[in-house]
Amino acid sequence: MFLYAHIVIECLCLIFAFLYLRKTKDWWVLFIPYMICVIITETTALYVMQHGSPDNYQVHNFYLPIYFSFSLLALYKTCAPLFHVKKWIGFLAFVILVCYLTESLQSGFKRLSIDTFSFANACFVVLCCSYYYHLLKQDSFIEIKKHAPFWVVTGILFFCFGSTVSYLFFDTLVQINIKYGLPVRQVIFIVLNFILYSCWSYAFLCRYRQKT
Repeated sequence: MFLYAHIVIECLCLIFAFLYLRKTKDWWVLFIPYMICVIITETTALYVMQHGSPDNYQVHNFYLPIYFSFSLLALYKTCAPLFHVKKWIGFLAFVILVCYLTESLQSGFKRLSIDTFSFANACFVVLCCSYYYHLLKQDSFIEIKKHAPFWVVTGILFFCFGSTVSYLFFDTLVQINIKYGLPVRQVIFIVLNFILYSCWSYAFLCRYRQKT
């Protein structure tokens, strides 16, 4: 049920991306293939669960490099106009790659690289906060509700912060599920996905309006 909810939310975001970004010729058009990859991952994970394997972390683990790469690209493109971030992005990409390969090889790529995921998300939160700081320092006026990059970063911030906190309390949330039958962690990720892809969908609309 929870995976179905994720897929529905992601499909709606893909529809918005296709409607508003398909004619763009810059990096924004990459949201379309990225969302397709996200949906394929969730659909595959659902298929694995429905055919006898309750553990679909392996599917998500192979998706993580795509998630890391696209998040770094999006943050680079949104932050670069405000401050020099290229070297930081390159350094983080290298560190995240090393952490991911080390953790994945230790588990034989059979488990989700949670430590790397949490570390990367924490780094993304710092980059998002840096974006807000430099945006506020600008002399020029920006109407936030119409500024597409702001909503891309906002979606990433909420998702990364929420998911990092969720994994920090992973054992506690699992025990709540076992003891009380409350799938709190699954609900949290549905809410986080909804916030992320709602912000992105609105960003696509803002981007479209800028071009028309």
